[in-house]
This record gives sequence, C-alpha cells and structure tokens, in this order.
Amino acid sequence: GSLCAAPTFAPQLMAYQPPPRPSGPMPSTSYMKEARKNYTAGKEPALDGAPKQNAVVQFIIDQLGWISSGHLGRPNPPGDDKYGLITTNVNPFSIQVCYTSTFRHGDGLAKCVCFKNLTGEFKESENNAFGDLCDSLGKVFLSIKMLRLCGKNHGLVSVTVGPQAFRVATVAIGKPGTGLATVQAFGQPTGFTEPAVYPNPPWVPVP
Repeated sequence: GSLCAAPTFAPQLMAYQPPPRPSGPMPSTSYMKEARKNYTAGKEPALDGAPKQNAVVQFIIDQLGWISSGHLGRPNPPGDDKYGLITTNVNPFSIQVCYTSTFRHGDGLAKCVCFKNLTGEFKESENNAFGDLCDSLGKVFLSIKMLRLCGKNHGLVSVTVGPQAFRVATVAIGKPGTGLATVQAFGQPTGFTEPAVYPNPPWVPVP
C-alpha cells in the first residue's frame, strides 16, 4: 500500500509589538477636572480641549501689547509662530502703534512698522512707464517711487536700496498694507509684492 505523510505545521515566531502610545501634549489639570465633571453629569466632552486663556494675560495682549523670543537656530514646534531673536508689538487701547522684529524669518535683519493698520489692506502696485524704469534700476542698485509719479499704490514714497538679490534697506511711507511707515534692514521686503504676514501673539492657543 501507499504511505501518506501527514502535513506538519511549523509555528511562526513573531516579534513582540508593543501597543502604540498616544502622542501629543498632556491635557491640563483644569481640563481634566472639567472633563470628569462633564462625564459625571453625562455631558459630551469639549471637542477642542484647549485651556481658556488667562483673563489678565489676554487683557495685556489686547490692550497693551506683547513681546516674545523665538527659537533661533532650530525649527519651531508645530503650531508655534516664529518670533526670531525678539519680536514686539505695541497696541495701547487696541490701537496698533508699533511692531518690531529682529532676525525673524521673512522680516530680514530688523523690521519696524508704525501704525500698520493705518493704510488699510495690501493693494498690488500698478506701474506706469516711469515705474517700470524704477524697477529696472532697483534690480541692480536703487529704486525710488514717489506719490503717483510711478503709478498707483506706491504710497507717499517707496525706496529699495541694493540689488534685487541682496536688499540692503527698504523704506515705505503710506503704501497700502505697510502702515504709516515700514523700515526693513536686509532681506527681501515683505508687503511690497504680497501681503505682509505678522505672527500671532504668544501664549494664545492656536485653533
């Protein structure tokens, strides 16, 4: 007769995989207390879970101003604004007076903006023939645009010093989107060809 061998099954050894652990910051103690209270009362927990801002800190930010130092030389944590070496904002009684930054990404070596909301929102510049000539000169050395001599939306005066690849200084007075006056040392000027981007106040949870 024929001999039939029964199949054999070799056990497979698998490496132990630890269960995944949740990542992210731990919720605050106040949030945990509120969550326990809602759970006991049968309420749905808050979706965001963000702690409420301290009323005193919020008042200072809204009515006086703020100052912050960034993470110079290394990437910032997700959701955190880049403040460079130091960034300040002065807004007494919610009136935007002065914004300054040093070594902030996008603001060059140093930047100062006075009454940044005074001239309204950014408007794209419209050159005439003389404005095109100023742009050509500005690519290699210097550009000065005054009033409406070079076209529209240049403000009272707009000045760039240095070649396009290495701007030394930028000054704008009364230009839409740059406030009453904007002065920047080195770096590509922001607020000239696109809206300027300012950081959010520190200590405020970002949604």
